Amino acid sequence: MQHMCNEMKTEVLNFLRKFSANLRLSGQSALIRLYTKNNACYLCEVRPSSLQKLIHKWMFSSDPDSQKNNTMTGNAAFFDPPESVRGMKVLDRNLFRKTVLIPGLAVPEKSIGKLAKSLKKEVLRFRSIKPVVELSAKDSLAKSHKLMLFNPMKVKSAEDFNEDQRTVLEKLNVVLSSFQFYSFDMNYDNWDHAEIIKAVLPEELEAVTGFAIVGHVAHLNLRDGADDYKNLIGQVILDKHRTLKTVVNKLKSIDSEFRNFKMELLAGEPDFTTTVKEHGCTFTFDFSKVYWNTKLGTEHNLVASQIKQEDTVFDVFAGVGPFAVPCGKKGITVFANDLNPDSFQSLVLNVSKNKANQNSNVHCFNMDGRDFIKQIFSKEMERIWKDPSSKGTVHVLMNLPALAVEFLDSFVGLFNQSSCKPKDPNCLPYVHCYYFSKCENLEQDTREAVERVLGCTLDDNISIREVRNVAPGKEMMCIKFRVPESVLIKGNVETEDGPAAKKICL
Repeated sequence: MQHMCNEMKTEVLNFLRKFSANLRLSGQSALIRLYTKNNACYLCEVRPSSLQKLIHKWMFSSDPDSQKNNTMTGNAAFFDPPESVRGMKVLDRNLFRKTVLIPGLAVPEKSIGKLAKSLKKEVLRFRSIKPVVELSAKDSLAKSHKLMLFNPMKVKSAEDFNEDQRTVLEKLNVVLSSFQFYSFDMNYDNWDHAEIIKAVLPEELEAVTGFAIVGHVAHLNLRDGADDYKNLIGQVILDKHRTLKTVVNKLKSIDSEFRNFKMELLAGEPDFTTTVKEHGCTFTFDFSKVYWNTKLGTEHNLVASQIKQEDTVFDVFAGVGPFAVPCGKKGITVFANDLNPDSFQSLVLNVSKNKANQNSNVHCFNMDGRDFIKQIFSKEMERIWKDPSSKGTVHVLMNLPALAVEFLDSFVGLFNQSSCKPKDPNCLPYVHCYYFSKCENLEQDTREAVERVLGCTLDDNISIREVRNVAPGKEMMCIKFRVPESVLIKGNVETEDGPAAKKICL
């Protein structure tokens, strides 16, 4: 068979398919063997053991040409989609068809559980193929036995069971003579999105394995070179995840004013208004117009859980409310701001939907971050400092890691013209500032970035932590510190050469 033409091999394979499901290799009358000579087919009667060797040779041939064209190779790609779909640019689900012959043994029904446990490393484990199937109705054992399937990379013939395994089989009344091949026709439904996409993309392109799910929207970051396959990729993801309606790809361009990514529709409906749930809160927004990152859910919950009910929160870059809403639901006084009008509208909607403003404790603003600090924050801080009954801590959240550090200059000299002063250091606000670091010493880089803007050296009463890895060599950091009184009231002292030497901020 190794020397026949590819067309003839296909005919032989199709013929064998008709018999393989009921193939019994012992105790049966002679079966049919196909072989070719001078490009002709002949039929002969052979002993079952010979037929077993024939199929084994076909499935696990070492001949390179046979391996290339055979859809049932004996390597790790046994269950992979057919190689013929490689390079497909327009999805054709009908081309994802492949027949595999899986080795199996007839097992008494009462012994199936025990055998599966004893030979668990050998039993077939492939999510779309059941490891135990019915025997053919024509099989004499069909009423009392089931066909247990085995991993074809470990079991290729009855001889592959070792002595210990044979002992187990014998105790459970399983005879090796019942060894047979089960024919299974695989199709598009048998593979997940990652397997389909990997089979289609050229081997030099990186496979698409993961993506973010934002409500009914799947969000991808496709690598360079995948443009010709992007719509196919989108459709495959849509096919394999029934709850999704829309698949988009993030483009590299960034809106300079609102810092939200532009995106393109790959598949599905152009409906970008979606709803997500996060730690007991529901958020609705237009994903194409605002910023939302599903990977920050843990961070949102961590910060919100650390803030107490008597505290006050100023969320400078609030977005659609992932910090403001859970804090508001706890009864915390929140001043939430975002420059993006679409984010602001979603923020207001989400505060209302989550009943986070039951005590009129959440106030929303649509302003530039610096204006928010200079106008809203400064006014409320003066009120807090004047109120002898005020309790709790003030937290300023600045989650815009690409730019937040630059906005810290808004605190420098902010109260120079004010008659109010904090009663004690505990009245000074805490700032939670997010920052992207690409340096080897992450903490030092984060600290120095803040100190450069404030114009002083912070004391050691600060905390710096890693939030998440954004990309190779790029970490999202969070530094928490009290804004020193010397920064809020005195500010930087200018000299002829620029800012004065750094002062220790106390």
